[in-house]
Amino acid sequence: MRRFSLASLCLVLSMVQVTLAQAHTAAQTLQNKLENCLHDVSGRVGIAVVCEGRVIASVNDRHRYPLMSVAKLVQGMSVAEMMQIERLPLDTLLTIPRDDLKPNTYSPLRDSLPRGEVRMTVARLLDYSIQLSDNNACDILFRFTGGPAATERYAKRMGYRPMAVRYTEDEMHRDARLWSGNWSRPSVVARLIYDLFNSPRFAGPAYEHVRTALVQCRTGQTRISAGVTQTGAVIAHKTGTGDARDGLQHGINDVAYIKLPGGPHYALAVFIDHTSLTLAEAERLMATLSQCVATWMLHAE
Repeated sequence: MRRFSLASLCLVLSMVQVTLAQAHTAAQTLQNKLENCLHDVSGRVGIAVVCEGRVIASVNDRHRYPLMSVAKLVQGMSVAEMMQIERLPLDTLLTIPRDDLKPNTYSPLRDSLPRGEVRMTVARLLDYSIQLSDNNACDILFRFTGGPAATERYAKRMGYRPMAVRYTEDEMHRDARLWSGNWSRPSVVARLIYDLFNSPRFAGPAYEHVRTALVQCRTGQTRISAGVTQTGAVIAHKTGTGDARDGLQHGINDVAYIKLPGGPHYALAVFIDHTSLTLAEAERLMATLSQCVATWMLHAE
């Protein structure tokens, strides 16, 4: 057995302390940069950056933010777990009656199959829900897995707290006051998407399908994605978007896992709520914050 002298151990501990101090200083620099980006921005903007499995910077993270369609990311993961536990293939067919294709809600699925009464695979429904943020596809999957409560139980069982998922898309569409019932913090959701791409807990074909759907997400290309487009990064993300009420925008969200060229990889969550910014202005702010984080990651020692 190799023995170390007291002097050697003290030297190692001293080097560790220096490294930790440098990491703290670097993270504080990122924190300050993010806070500076929010100067004179109205409303509440929550930000979290996760790298190497831990939150390295966060702003306004102690508040409850409505998840909006970011809940579809959590739901997709809960669907993946159920498929793997019950050993169901992703090509399992679900029946879609016409009544499940609700009108007056965002649904490319309904637009392509207005009459319903068809069968569709779980894999295809996941693609509609995650890639296109289809509200009807989301609610069909909720029914398949046991409702929003089952998704919330999954999130908590996997350690992602605080988080609440209590209402379907249809319920929130009929009563906007329910938006606040599905909520979390940016740091929680950033940890979740980071772990999805890095933790061995999320191995298997069903989880891999969710990861692929996130990489192929077609919504919100002017949000976090816009801040890293010029870097050649690979980005997987999920958006959420509420509506304007009382002159304010509510629930403008994006959470992403980003792999920059050369190795740096991290998760970034930005939730914007109760803001007088227009939707376009909020999305530009997300792109600015994303570019700020990417620049820091590429130049951090």
